[in-house]
Amino acid sequence: MFNHQHPMNLIDLQIDDLTYEDEEEDDVKQEIAAKQEFRCRCNRCGEEINWYHRYYYNCNQCIYSIHKFCAQLPATLEHHPSHVVDHPLILFQREEDWQCYICETYHEPEELGYWIFYQCTTCPTFFLHRDCAFLPRKLKIQGATDGFFSHTHPLTLAYSFPTADREAKHNPTCRVCDKSFLYENENLWIYKCEDCRYYTHLDCATARDEPFMSIFSTPGLGKTIKNFDDADYPDLLYCPLPDQTDSLLKHIFFKQMPSSPNKTLHHKSHPHPLILVDHDDTKSKALISACDLLIHNPMKKIELLCNGCLRPITHMPFYKCTTTPNQEECCDDFVLHEWCTRLPNQVLDHPAHPQHPLLLLSNASQHHKVLGVFFWCGVCRLRCNGFVYSCVECDYHIDVNCAFMPDKILHDAHPNHLINWRVQSRRAAPRAPYPLPIPEFLNIKFGGIHNIEVHPHPVSFDQGIERDGHCHRCWSSLWYMMIFKCLQCKYVIHIECCKSFKNW
Repeated sequence: MFNHQHPMNLIDLQIDDLTYEDEEEDDVKQEIAAKQEFRCRCNRCGEEINWYHRYYYNCNQCIYSIHKFCAQLPATLEHHPSHVVDHPLILFQREEDWQCYICETYHEPEELGYWIFYQCTTCPTFFLHRDCAFLPRKLKIQGATDGFFSHTHPLTLAYSFPTADREAKHNPTCRVCDKSFLYENENLWIYKCEDCRYYTHLDCATARDEPFMSIFSTPGLGKTIKNFDDADYPDLLYCPLPDQTDSLLKHIFFKQMPSSPNKTLHHKSHPHPLILVDHDDTKSKALISACDLLIHNPMKKIELLCNGCLRPITHMPFYKCTTTPNQEECCDDFVLHEWCTRLPNQVLDHPAHPQHPLLLLSNASQHHKVLGVFFWCGVCRLRCNGFVYSCVECDYHIDVNCAFMPDKILHDAHPNHLINWRVQSRRAAPRAPYPLPIPEFLNIKFGGIHNIEVHPHPVSFDQGIERDGHCHRCWSSLWYMMIFKCLQCKYVIHIECCKSFKNW
């Protein structure tokens, strides 16, 4: 523990519970603002003390302040996992630049001219930054990053990421910063969830709480005071949504779900009858058994996407085409959320296109859609092959998710304040403003078996991968492109190349 010649007071910069009368509200706001804007230097580590650290010690007799965690640092670390030779690590202050062995970050002296770190006296080049020395072996990334990033399972601290492991996992990137681990030291520590192949850098996984990694901190923002009444917004959408089992359309239309949905449905979007798949229905159970139908489950590499909103179907009930794989016109992959069958026929006064009604056009033939005649959504600027709301007069199209964007939401990134939707001009937002093509497929449903006139065998609609080779028409790469792939031979072709044939 740290010793100082004078008594020191423990200061708390965060106020959890405030009770006050209306006339005292302004005084309380000023007190909160003062604490959030507080800044001073720690006289032990040289780093800033601010609202995010919460606790610090202060001496009233001399100008001296210190982080609470700095005051509690042990002078010696024994058997630390970072040092395989098992030498003791001693706490030092250093006035020169140095590199941490764990995170490989170079640390330069701050205003006070030094850094605090642990060093092996036997191996003089081994340095360990104070924060890296006490990383938790397991953490929930949503807690460490104040909810900016989220993962279902706790992340485990890994003491290396060997090249062989990276190659076996197809050279994954960090799930926070999206940078590759490819050229980094094999002994670099990371946080990971091996089951989900979820990997992050140390600084990315601990971005909010660690003082040297507070890249998401907004000085002076801190906690916000609620500026609305819940009673005024009974249907307010709280974001981010808990997980992929939830969606905007479910939030809007699930409450309107009838107590006894129709067992069979003739929907205008599909030529065949749709049957309700439900645990409680005997006919549904027989259908599930016959078609080997499984609910969407990424952990088991099972994908089941709604043909309307293109979001995962993770629960029953839902509707499915009654055709089976042994029938001539098989479309057994056509499925709809129950609430997607109840989308309104038109949307009026949409903020992005208020001048005309937007009509639900969901009856385009599957033959027409799968040829690559996908529409560009006028709101999110992504291609889509799901249901669409269109203004035929203006050739303007919006996918069904963007068609019901709420005017206001509440988001964990900015708690207690309503966030308004602002429509960006079409000129200011070009289509698909992404450096990689993968996000373009966010609103694309792959799969299904199709017949095309340019090839005699049935083909599947897929996203191209490296081993698919080259297009049989233009001979360019198929990687990350939308393609037709033959199920019986090695024939593959770009969707766009297929469209270029005379008959298409």
